[in-house]
Amino acid sequence: MLLFIGRYDHIIDQKGRLAVPSRWRETLLGLHEDRLVLTKHRVGQHRCVHVYPFSSWADLHRRFESQPPLDLKMAALRRAYLSHGQECPLDPQGRILLPPHLRAYAGLERDVKLVGEGHRASIYDRATCELMDEHDEVVFDDEDLLATLK
Repeated sequence: MLLFIGRYDHIIDQKGRLAVPSRWRETLLGLHEDRLVLTKHRVGQHRCVHVYPFSSWADLHRRFESQPPLDLKMAALRRAYLSHGQECPLDPQGRILLPPHLRAYAGLERDVKLVGEGHRASIYDRATCELMDEHDEVVFDDEDLLATLK
């Protein structure tokens, strides 16, 4: 089921709080999800924060746990991705408090873009996201890529 759809420009307030887009909040609350899990991520040199509903994070955690424990690459990914997970409850105004270590990692200071990616979302510094958009635009030139989705 798709949950996070669309792109939204938002502002982090002085206390580090970020309003979750109202459409996302409505969907989350309709699914009885009042907690999100945030973790760090990187696309090339561009850092962001990934956002999961708690139940999706639990599913992801189970998938990691089902991997062979001696797979060193998977163990490194597990440490890098899961260990930075931070549970963030929605406050009564529909905001989350972004953990300082994740804000610092992704360079999130004030102006951010929330990007819906289906089962998860990403939070980028707005300028970083605009640079990525310019770079990613060439993907539309690859007509065969979309055809591979079945």
